Amino acid sequence: GIPLYVEALIQALIDFGHLVPDRSGWSLSPSAATVLPPSVRDLIVRRLQRLGPPDRRVLDLIAIGGGAVPHAVLREASGLSDDALLIAVRGLRSAGLLVEEPAGWGVAYNFTHPLIRDVACVELPEMARRRGHAAFASVLEEMRPKDLDRLAHHYRGAGFEANHDRAMEVLLA
Repeated sequence: GIPLYVEALIQALIDFGHLVPDRSGWSLSPSAATVLPPSVRDLIVRRLQRLGPPDRRVLDLIAIGGGAVPHAVLREASGLSDDALLIAVRGLRSAGLLVEEPAGWGVAYNFTHPLIRDVACVELPEMARRRGHAAFASVLEEMRPKDLDRLAHHYRGAGFEANHDRAMEVLLA
């Protein structure tokens, strides 16, 4: 039955190094979505394909963000007005894809399940992923220049789409 399937899937992810222990428990590697059973991956892809362009853009940016993405950072990286962003977030929450999390005095957005994030990332063209990372790096430089871990993550993901000299400074720091 289903418990046996879930247990076998989890064990396979562990065996192939796609599910690894970390400080907060377990996390999926970015390549985990490529080894999902086709039926699970296809179900997620179909859900994502039903999204309209603004909703999909927001979802893709949150996937690139690599975890809970603060509202203000997402608004700037997306280039959407606050109203347009909130409409997209409302649609993604209604679809059961996103959750809102308190983040200090603000709100951050994250996926209801890490597999949704992984599949969304895998479905993105490489240049779209790099440009998303570059957008986050640019916004973080303005809003959170001391957050070197996140900046490094996005500069690394942006490749040559970001300021090469600044990327080297951040990565070396």
